[in-house]
Amino acid sequence: GAVAAEPWRQELAVAARTGSFAGVTLAIELPYPAFPSNLAHWAEVLFPVYSALRSPAWRRYPVARVLLVGIKRAQWLDWYEQSLRLALGTLGAEGGADAPLLFWDEVLPLGQQGSWVRFEYLLAARDVRDAATGARGFLSAADARSFRDDAYRASGLQPYARAEPAILYLGP
Repeated sequence: GAVAAEPWRQELAVAARTGSFAGVTLAIELPYPAFPSNLAHWAEVLFPVYSALRSPAWRRYPVARVLLVGIKRAQWLDWYEQSLRLALGTLGAEGGADAPLLFWDEVLPLGQQGSWVRFEYLLAARDVRDAATGARGFLSAADARSFRDDAYRASGLQPYARAEPAILYLGP
């Protein structure tokens, strides 16, 4: 018998036929696409996504899929996936925690057919830099602590207690 295609492949086929993606698509573009294996560059874009999706304002926009602009499936690492899933997890199961990932090398052929692709709603994630300090990352210290706690929880580990400041002298 025929083997059923993965749901994201079925959705791509429908989008190719209709030229449209329904619902909310979260588009993530790596700020330095020449270095897709650099974890720090991914942190620069995924940490602000975590902060944004954690805010109550985004809860009413369930993410149907994530479009990874310029990223090929072969470039994707488990750390990126886990960090992205932590961000999407802030929305809950109905909000897109298990949203399918659409990689550029799998979506690009739609555009090569000479047609337009319409997104009903597109949330564009971008590298966020603090205007005053130039710092990148989470939008608040509370978001950073929440991400840390979520990462420990997702790994089945207990968060470490904060260590007391100490001076360590290494001498002869």
